[in-house]
Amino acid sequence: MTFKDILKGSSMYALARKTGVPYSTVHDLFSGKADPENITLGSARKLAEGLDMSLEDFGKLAARDKITSLPEHLRPAFWDSDFEHLDLEKNRDFIITRLFTKGGIPGINWAEKTFTADEIRAAARTRRDLNPIVANFLSQRYGIPRRDMMYYRTRGVAIPWDKRG
Repeated sequence: MTFKDILKGSSMYALARKTGVPYSTVHDLFSGKADPENITLGSARKLAEGLDMSLEDFGKLAARDKITSLPEHLRPAFWDSDFEHLDLEKNRDFIITRLFTKGGIPGINWAEKTFTADEIRAAARTRRDLNPIVANFLSQRYGIPRRDMMYYRTRGVAIPWDKRG
């Protein structure tokens, strides 16, 4: 997800009106003319609230706009992939699940600093290439009911249908 993707069908003008942030600021931010790190904390907070996201996730998107590739220290987790051509947007779910399953603590830390909680939840819900420990970890850490995770639905794993999910 990028700043261009998060308007969720709304317009920049509507977001500016909803949040009270000047239209010129919203336009420059979402069109790539302004550096997201240069907007005020107050404007960032208002925009995050207007987009129904946490300020932390808003900041992750701002930081990720500057990242063009995976850091070299994560290469071993992608030993079977064309590392140089992995795209953070196009391959997002694959990258997230690979970092949680094969990236160790550095990979998990980088994924959690780079991707929003909603992006991690989406990957955990749709990917089958998890392992039992990672699936359980993601379910508990991100509050995802197991019945909503493709890993559990495709494995024939007995899912306890209690309050925890």
